[in-house]
Amino acid sequence: MLIDLRYLELCRGMWKWLAANPDKGKQDYLDQSDMGAYPSVECWCCQHFEDMNPDKNYWIGGKLGSLCVEHCLLKDLWPGGCEQPESPYAKWLDSSTCTASGLKARALYADEILFACDEAIGKMERSIADYTKHIKKRERPKLKGES
Repeated sequence: MLIDLRYLELCRGMWKWLAANPDKGKQDYLDQSDMGAYPSVECWCCQHFEDMNPDKNYWIGGKLGSLCVEHCLLKDLWPGGCEQPESPYAKWLDSSTCTASGLKARALYADEILFACDEAIGKMERSIADYTKHIKKRERPKLKGES
């Protein structure tokens, strides 16, 4: 779960930057970043799936495979996948960087993805906190010879 959280934080950082820089693309963010690691297909959620499932092919026929879509860390935002025309990512990608209205739309779609990252991070942090409380409440099993 902590690994998932790290990928979401990386994703969040990218979309926060993209919301503030709507005239830029994901590769621009990665180029200016000093993290030293780059996700495949410029997406930390796709990279998460690839890293957790190295034996699975997530990229099928030029499109994301159903396994990647099913296990996407942001699947609540785009249940049918990020490449579906109605997803905020597809709309962000299709918005123009040449007009004021296109730039405004890109910033809004990036904000929508950023909000989804925040929601997913919050949900995961609450799960971690609940699990930690549960573990702390459990008693350590007694070892042989202990009374």
